[in-house]
Amino acid sequence: MKFLYFIFFLIFTTKTFSSNLEPLKIYLKKNTNYQDINRSIYILKRCVSLYNFIKNEKFEGYDKKISIRYEKTNNFFLSRLLEKTEKINEKNDNFNENIKKDILKISKVYQEDGLKNFSERKSYFKKSYLFEDLKICSKIQ
Repeated sequence: MKFLYFIFFLIFTTKTFSSNLEPLKIYLKKNTNYQDINRSIYILKRCVSLYNFIKNEKFEGYDKKISIRYEKTNNFFLSRLLEKTEKINEKNDNFNENIKKDILKISKVYQEDGLKNFSERKSYFKKSYLFEDLKICSKIQ
């Protein structure tokens, strides 16, 4: 019976994660330990993923203005991410591949949530956590 509950838990928690992301603003309020390397890595992965989404999407109107305003290369965030994970990377050969997979997965979630917002509001960013995440990532740089 415990095994059945465990399987049920895994199915629903995985589905919850894949539908959308917790806004960075909320994540930062919950996770206030500035010394936590995992917190830093997660934030950097989110920012790399967000800018990756912006780089690969074609925007028009209001969204184009937003994307141009916040258009930055991933190089800053990617270099910071690699710098933070350098020690871990030495211990794990698949680490870079796992980071790339995470970034692509998060970018896809940003794209899905952006498209959903676009279908409701005719904008990827209006009244969306994507715009708030952009603001946070721009402050980091």
